[in-house]
Amino acid sequence: AMESVTHVVRIASRFAAVLAVLLALPASAQTTFVPPLKAAQSTPATRVDQLYYLQPHNTYMHGKDFSGWLNAGYRAVEIDVIDRGNWENEAAGPYVAHDLNPMKANCGTAQQTRLKDCLDVILAWKASHPGDTTPQLVFVDMKASWDPASAWKSDEVGMLDEYIGKAIPAQNRYTYAELMSYINSAPGASPRLKLKSRGWPAIGSLGNKIIVLLTGGHIGSVNQNMNGGRKWLSDRGKSQNTFFCPD
Repeated sequence: AMESVTHVVRIASRFAAVLAVLLALPASAQTTFVPPLKAAQSTPATRVDQLYYLQPHNTYMHGKDFSGWLNAGYRAVEIDVIDRGNWENEAAGPYVAHDLNPMKANCGTAQQTRLKDCLDVILAWKASHPGDTTPQLVFVDMKASWDPASAWKSDEVGMLDEYIGKAIPAQNRYTYAELMSYINSAPGASPRLKLKSRGWPAIGSLGNKIIVLLTGGHIGSVNQNMNGGRKWLSDRGKSQNTFFCPD
């Protein structure tokens, strides 16, 4: 036992000595330090849940062209939408914005950008890059800034899921319902445990797919309204297209 304690003390002493040297280095020297760990290169056999995606925050607000982020190699993007007007009945879907009013985003020339404008850019990019082997993640963040008292109620969450299912062709989307079917035979008493047992499909089988995840929602009731959106779809016999990501 004494030898073990002595060994631990020696390790701690060496660590303290290394830390003291690093702290004594000038700032320029510290910035050149390279950690010893490096991510392995993915292959078509790599599962989606084995990847680490980098995502530019509020992707639609930065850069001249939305597709520039895809050209740069980003396979996760974020689009904010507001629950304003009767977007549920309009082909272009909800307005893209972070705050109160619609805005001109980098998804095209429209002065008031809609969700379909951004999705169309992604679809066009995927069509022009058939050899890309990594599925595209699209986070659609539901902002309640327009009307916090009523924005993104349960039925509207369900309608947004339904709209995205129509805006993205079936051959280009990978849905929550498809993942549930994929893990159905895996061991486990719940979808969470089944997914843990089997994992996601390999990216080589999903290279042409877009995976949409819904975040945000009604202030103070994100979890409940996303669950309500799930029930809204189920009550109408509709399968879930997107992945709900509540707080």
